Parts: sequence; structure tokens; C-alpha cells
Amino acid sequence: MARVLITGGYGFIGSHIADAFTKAGWEVLTLGLDSRNDIVHDLSKGVPNLPEVQLDAVVHAAGLAHKIPPGLDGMQSFINVNYHGTEHLLKALELYEQEHVPIIYLSSIAVYGQVAGRFISEGQNTDPKGAFAQSKAEAEKLLLRWQEHKVANVLILRLPPVAGKESKGIFRDMIDKMEKGNFLSIGNDNIRKSYVLASDIAQHLPEWTSYSGIFHLTDGKHPSYGEIKSALKSANQQFRVRSIPYWLARILAGAGDLIPGSPLNSISFYKNTNELTFDDQKARKLLGWESNSVLEFLKNG
Repeated sequence: MARVLITGGYGFIGSHIADAFTKAGWEVLTLGLDSRNDIVHDLSKGVPNLPEVQLDAVVHAAGLAHKIPPGLDGMQSFINVNYHGTEHLLKALELYEQEHVPIIYLSSIAVYGQVAGRFISEGQNTDPKGAFAQSKAEAEKLLLRWQEHKVANVLILRLPPVAGKESKGIFRDMIDKMEKGNFLSIGNDNIRKSYVLASDIAQHLPEWTSYSGIFHLTDGKHPSYGEIKSALKSANQQFRVRSIPYWLARILAGAGDLIPGSPLNSISFYKNTNELTFDDQKARKLLGWESNSVLEFLKNG
């Protein structure tokens, strides 16, 4: 029986991945902070002790992508978890003579530093902005050096916001605001963004352990804000959304620049009024990537 090590195996995406490998007939070992993990360890703190068994694949899903706990330095927290955590994992694989095991890494489209663009390809230069994006970009570089020196398969998946039950981050924040009537719809509702379902990612990974390269994964539909709102309304008739004219939002965004912590400023205004989509044709052609609609997921509750 093939054996996989999944970091962050009890996290939002990691739990989907663990289930998918189990269903595919793999023996699953998990590593993470949750006491239910086979290996309970904080990768940001040091090199873990791995069991002396042969691994056939590693899925590195552990990472920090959301809110920083109060009192912690944001930049350093992202570097510790996303960069040094990856570094410590690779050192453990080397220590336990697992240098050539295939690695699948869950990265982010944030490494491009783009807030607007249409069907961006994997060939786009990275220009990470902010602590999270920088830490993911540096972790990618670390893995690519590992691939070159160890002659091992490294598959890097750059993901847009991920949807699914108990999802977190940007997608969850947007849906929560829409459901509570706190989401500001600016101008028209035709602005499209890329998203992907956690369950779709997970079900493909057992088949991809022999691949290398950098790939985007999306649902292929890139739904608009208007379509997302309609899908939510079909599942919840009490759903409410507030709208604001483009010209007024632009004025308020300028004022928000002068108010620290304002939810509406020039950056958020630009993000919410410009399309940001990513091309996943490379994954569809080379990996056999197939996806389901995020809108259908929302409609079904």
C-alpha cells in the first residue's frame, strides 16, 4: 500500500486531501498542530521527527494564510510558518533519507502580486506584495531548489480563494459579508474572480504524485459577484446585499485612505472593481484537471 504524508492534515483543505487519499487506497499519515494528527508538531518551530517508514508522496498543505493572532508580528509569523515550516519539512525528509519522495505544495495566486488581470497564465512574473505572498513565493523557490538538487518531483499548485464547507480566508469573508448584508456591491455586478473547490483539488492529488511543474487550478467558471449573490439567494431567500454607486464608492475610498483600518480605501476599491482571473488550461491539458462549479456548490448550500 502506498503511503502519503500530509501536513496540515486536519486543516480545511488538508482534511479533504486526507479523505481523498484514503478513498484512493493510500495509507495516510498526517502532521500538524491538532492533537488528532499522527505526528503532532509545529513546523514553524523546528524539524519534525518522522516515522522510519517509506513515504511515496508528501502533500504540504500546512500554512498560515488568514488572520494573525493578536500580539504576533505579521511578517515574521508568515515567514516562520510558510517559509521556515517548508524548510523544516525538507530537512526532515533529508534526515530520514526521503529526499526523492514526490512533493505536492499548495501555493497561492497571491505570489503574482496582481489585483487585476484577465486569465493570467503561469508564465506571468511573480511580484509578491505583502507578508503572506512573499512567504509563499520564497517557499516555492526553496522547493524548486530542492527539486533541482535532489532530482525529485515537485508539483506546485497556485490556488485562488478556495471554497468548500468550513472554508476560511477571502472566500469565507466575502460570503459571510454577503449573507449578513455587509458586502458592498460597487457599480455593476459583472466583476469576475477565480475560485476553486477544495473537494476538486483533493480528489485529483492521488493521481498527480508523479508530476512536476507549476499549475493554476480554478473552477473554470470564474463567477461574477452578481452570479455569486444569485446563487446564495437561491439557497437563502432572506439574503441581502447593499449596493453603492461607483462614483460614490470612489469618493469614499479616497476618504478611507486617510482613516487607518478603513474597510473601503483605494486598494479595496480597486480590487472590488477589477476582474482578476487565472488560466488553468495548462492543468486541464497536462494533468487532466476537471472541476465543478463554485456556483452550484453555493446553490446547494
